[in-house]
Amino acid sequence: MLASISPPASHSHIQATLSDVESSLRSISKDLDLITRPEVSVVVQEARDSIKFIEDSLRSWRSYFPDTTPFRVDNSNSFSGNARRPKDVALVVYTIALVQRIFHGAGQRASSFTLRAMKIFGHALTEYAGGPTIEQERVLDQIPNTISTAEKRLNLDIPTVLYAVCPNCSFLHKASYSPGFTTPVYPETCTNRSAPFRPACGTSLLQDGHPIKVFEYYSFFEWFGRLLAFPGVEQYGDRFCEEVKDTPLTPEDKSRTSDGRFYREMEDSEGKLFIADRGAEGRWFFKLHADFFKIEGNRIGGQSSSTGVMSITCLNLPPEMREDSAFTLIPGIIQGHFEPDSKEAQHQYFISPIVEELFIGYTRGVQCFGTHSSYSDNPENHVPYERVHKLALASVVMDFKAARPFTGLSDVQSRIYCVYCKVWHRFHMLRTDCEHWECADDDRLREGSEKWQSAETATERKNILQFYGSRYSPLWKLPYWRPSLQLIVDPMHTMFLVLMQRFFRDRRALGLAVVEKKGDKMGKKQKDKTTEPHESHIAFYYPYEPPPAVSLHFSDAERQSALQNLSKTMNFNSAIAVGDIHRYLCRPVKGDNAAVRTKLLGDLLECTEDALKFVCIDLNRLPFGNFTKRDLAQALIVWRMEKPLPPLTRVPVDSSAVLARIHRVIRELITPAWVIKPPFDVGLPRAGNLKADLWRILFGIYIPLALLSLWQADSPISAENTAPMAPALDTAMHLTCASLMMTKGTLTSRHREQFRYSLRRHIDGLKQCFPGFELPSHHLAFHIYNFMDLFSNVRNWWCFPGEQLIGKLRRIPINHKIGQFERTLLHSFSRGSAFRRWLMRDDCPGLVKSIARLINKAFAESHDALNTEADTESDGDVGGESNFDFTADSMIPELVSISGVRFLSRIEAPCGFYTIPSAQGAGNSYVTFYPNGDSSCEWVAGRIHHIFEDIRGRTKLAIRRSIALTQGIPDPFGAFWADGFQAKLVSTEFSSEFEIVEIDWIRGHSARWELNANLAVVLDLPKVSHHPVINGK
Repeated sequence: MLASISPPASHSHIQATLSDVESSLRSISKDLDLITRPEVSVVVQEARDSIKFIEDSLRSWRSYFPDTTPFRVDNSNSFSGNARRPKDVALVVYTIALVQRIFHGAGQRASSFTLRAMKIFGHALTEYAGGPTIEQERVLDQIPNTISTAEKRLNLDIPTVLYAVCPNCSFLHKASYSPGFTTPVYPETCTNRSAPFRPACGTSLLQDGHPIKVFEYYSFFEWFGRLLAFPGVEQYGDRFCEEVKDTPLTPEDKSRTSDGRFYREMEDSEGKLFIADRGAEGRWFFKLHADFFKIEGNRIGGQSSSTGVMSITCLNLPPEMREDSAFTLIPGIIQGHFEPDSKEAQHQYFISPIVEELFIGYTRGVQCFGTHSSYSDNPENHVPYERVHKLALASVVMDFKAARPFTGLSDVQSRIYCVYCKVWHRFHMLRTDCEHWECADDDRLREGSEKWQSAETATERKNILQFYGSRYSPLWKLPYWRPSLQLIVDPMHTMFLVLMQRFFRDRRALGLAVVEKKGDKMGKKQKDKTTEPHESHIAFYYPYEPPPAVSLHFSDAERQSALQNLSKTMNFNSAIAVGDIHRYLCRPVKGDNAAVRTKLLGDLLECTEDALKFVCIDLNRLPFGNFTKRDLAQALIVWRMEKPLPPLTRVPVDSSAVLARIHRVIRELITPAWVIKPPFDVGLPRAGNLKADLWRILFGIYIPLALLSLWQADSPISAENTAPMAPALDTAMHLTCASLMMTKGTLTSRHREQFRYSLRRHIDGLKQCFPGFELPSHHLAFHIYNFMDLFSNVRNWWCFPGEQLIGKLRRIPINHKIGQFERTLLHSFSRGSAFRRWLMRDDCPGLVKSIARLINKAFAESHDALNTEADTESDGDVGGESNFDFTADSMIPELVSISGVRFLSRIEAPCGFYTIPSAQGAGNSYVTFYPNGDSSCEWVAGRIHHIFEDIRGRTKLAIRRSIALTQGIPDPFGAFWADGFQAKLVSTEFSSEFEIVEIDWIRGHSARWELNANLAVVLDLPKVSHHPVINGK
């Protein structure tokens, strides 16, 4: 083929010929690896030598003609299983053994024993019936003796690439193979130079001939090929693209993943719109998640190690399918004990293989041997490698601790804590004028990454990091990579695990975490440090002009202009000093005296003159005429002494009373079964560490009810200090309201604006009530607003699925030997994913599908916190309804005379079930609904007493309404209704009359708390699931 290329040949002809040669060489090499007969070893070696000669020639050609053709993915194995598939009876045995292996975590011995035992049982059963017959013998022979054989026959194995990892610098060394051998060969020492100013690493890679550390990589392209072989996936991908193309203007109301603006504006490698101009090609978006976790759990004694996991999901798929582990890729598990060194950008090595494939998928595209629709519909006329698919990484979703090192950005605790706008310096973290924040410059981050990588000294690297806020990351190889748009601020960590948890626990805020002495056998409590008065580090807040975002280089024309503008000529050190001066001036002082002024003068004189001048101009305190650096400092001191001198004081929170009220609400509040109850002793050490979902539930339901009942003046069970606590109540409630708006299933522009409004009110309240409580997340949370527009509602891109994936990995049995269990995790998870996909296929045998239904009941895939045992319990009825028998006198009088009515004990609800009071989960019977179905009026609360289907099959409910309070009685729980927290005070009594309510009139479940014998509060529950959209919520 190579000889056929003549000088006048076109570029496309050369590319096609070279691709054909490469494909042929791969196929021949694969066939040669299968030949093991010694008598033909000489011939095989000659063939290998010829292949090596051709490969050398190919490399020469490729140096002049880089490959621009689509990368071919051979996924033919995904379609060849049906022809040689075992009989259904044998597949049942396969399934039983694989269930042991995958869901119970049985080892190879135990699973292989099951296969052999079932084979013996089959023989015994046939002999009992006078057999076995020839056909029965053939079926029994199809049952293998080892589980590995069963996995290979069902194509559950995954091909991986094994790298030797340098224990020092984490560089990955790919194995080489001697001709005719399958044993990998690695270099003995690391040859990597982590920086131009450092020598080769030289660390030993091997011990007893084996790598000390390994990283096993499962190819993204291999997984994508298997994904396209699954029924319906290609159609889902095209449907996503059509949804985007059919609505070129970004929808204001966002519920579907495709409603995000990013998908409409993304461009392909030729500068055309990635989706709108796709033609006949497939276009696919993916989400990358990575995190480190302790495989032993968070609370275990002894030594612990941190293991890393990366995962990729396809955003074209429907949400419930996308987050299913059967359709999730884990490309690799990063071995502990310790995480890679982020200061040396060592995370780059582990994501480089993924980025390389993503780069090819974006620039060249991929062609698979086939898809389910192209092959299965007409296998005889199938044209292999027909359609081109282009791939792009849409978003990177991680917590800040993992996101910054994987993407090569400075730590969130540094001065440059935000990569989304030009606000910087920690003194300005509590700014709320987000409408005026200028967008960050991604090109500047890219420039910093390149300069950091090529820096000649360690000092230069340090300075570049401080100035640009970026290190090297392979993600910059992707032409479209823009961290300000694609590195998502995760709502789960930002809002639930940081802002809510810290506001609850931190002694600068509510301070509700009680500290106990460790090892105190008597259980005596240490003095509660959270209730002690906390002296803030700030005396007042002032809206300074923030430090300018400076640049290193100007053209000559720019330089002349910059000399006339102080902020443009200011260097980086001066810009840092501006923020430091702001901090010095707002620092509390003990009176106006010579010692205080001398200390402040000394601090100011350490700053640059440009910085002092900048602040003086901002405060209109620039001295007249000629002035010195000392004159500038003295002018600022005079201004400072005109401001408040002592520290701002924190609102005195009676933490013991607040905690006691929260505990009471948790004990007494009636909720539906799908709402997880937080620990009754939350805030105490024995309650343990709460997961993100529990913090969301605490601040969405329990804490607001507790604070409103305690600090609202009109509450029937209020405290005596309601007046001074009103600002603190407002601050806490707006954090709740921001969360409620953020998690809406259908996100309107009003919800987005309400989210930003409530977040601003919360932070303004922190300055007033809890001065000094400031976190980078207070600033970063404002950028969630932008990602709501870019990627639709937050359920499409928060970290809950990634955290649930880690939970699944923790449940896989391992030997806890570092360097071994990582392989177990990767292969067990991947086998389980492939096995579950096989069970989902339409062509899966009926007998096996019967077992699959048993598996779904015994091993529920969904570990969503909204599903509990009470929800999934069923009296032999797999569906969501359960029949219920009534006597005539217990029926609704209006229905006694009607025939054909079928009564039910429960029906499915958007979350959980609606039930009658006598059914399991009494809280499921409390609901809110719109009278007569009029959603324009305010909802009312009630309790379901009967559920029935009329003669036409329409489901209806008989509800007794909660009696409303007499007009004029103040409702302390409705104060934040307009902000999203919809609660109201009602009577504890219900109406004696039934209202017949259609199912469409029901708004959802409610929580109910009886404050005393006469009054109760009902709360409309936010219907939030970890899945992006469930039943349109």
